[in-house]
Amino acid sequence: GANADLRILLDWMWPNFLYYWVVLYRAKWFILGVTLIFALVGVGIAVTTPNEYQATAIVMLAPDNNRPNSRLRRAANLFGQLGDGLANILGAGASAGAGAGASLTEVLATLKSRDFMARFAQKQRLRRKMREPSDSAPDASDPDEIRDIPLLQYVFTTVKDTYVQFRKGISEKVQEVMRKQYRPSGFDWDARKREIARLRGGSQRFRRLIEIERRPRERLLNVSVRWKDPVLAAEWANAVIAELNSFLREAAIAQSRKRIAYLNRELDKTSILPLRQSIHQLILAETRTIMIAETRSDYVFKVIDPAIPPNLDSPIRPKRGRLIRSTTLMGFAIAVFAAILLDYVRMLRRQGEGSPAAR
Repeated sequence: GANADLRILLDWMWPNFLYYWVVLYRAKWFILGVTLIFALVGVGIAVTTPNEYQATAIVMLAPDNNRPNSRLRRAANLFGQLGDGLANILGAGASAGAGAGASLTEVLATLKSRDFMARFAQKQRLRRKMREPSDSAPDASDPDEIRDIPLLQYVFTTVKDTYVQFRKGISEKVQEVMRKQYRPSGFDWDARKREIARLRGGSQRFRRLIEIERRPRERLLNVSVRWKDPVLAAEWANAVIAELNSFLREAAIAQSRKRIAYLNRELDKTSILPLRQSIHQLILAETRTIMIAETRSDYVFKVIDPAIPPNLDSPIRPKRGRLIRSTTLMGFAIAVFAAILLDYVRMLRRQGEGSPAAR
């Protein structure tokens, strides 16, 4: 029955448990050494990794009736009874692009788009700010007590700098060989590289630093920016919201002015009174769109709680204590597995040497 099965299991486990305990006891210095090496690696990573802070702004999507999309569609549907071609053009213009859009998906897609990111990076000079250390950035030795050990900090910083320089030198050599092998004749690689870096302007890197968290129950969004400088993180989180409102507001105004110009041309071409009245209504709707867009700073996102610099003692990453514990436990587990595996290999080798075929 069950008692018999349990007894069989215990009879199998007990001698095997004793055997593996003896194996691990014999390999105690090996296990201790590997665990210590991994612990030191964890301490090195914790010492040399700079703090990263996260600043979060809470926003909500501005009410839909304050933006031109719904009014423009109603006007286009009204005009569609008299002119299908113009209604199609206005309807397509009402639904194209986030500048006059009403959906959150379109707005967030615009926020992550290359066009918007390039504009934001150029205005904020992200490439220079990300490359140069800020005066308000916290000292690398604060605030964790583990960073108060000068010897460890010096050793690991030196090792890290040496490794970075070595890897950079190898990478430059490989890139030089690849350029000589594959680049076209007369192609100025360095000039193109500088031009591409200027055009990108830190936008690709900043795209990875920004995070959007939806809170559908409260109909709110958390717009977060992670960076080494908590003051800059808060400034960028607030600036990206203001810039997105400005970007979409300018796009909506430009689209409305194009539609007004088109409607004026159509108005000059027709003499039918009902058609002229419908065109005047559309021109009035577009004029209202421009008026609302030019007078609203919170055109798409309304800021509920602006971002403030986080506490210097509360970086979002790295979690140094957790990092050291994880690497230490990983080293211990790897050492135990390696000790058991080596004992198993030695046992197979002894069995092979003692077999008749080996003689």
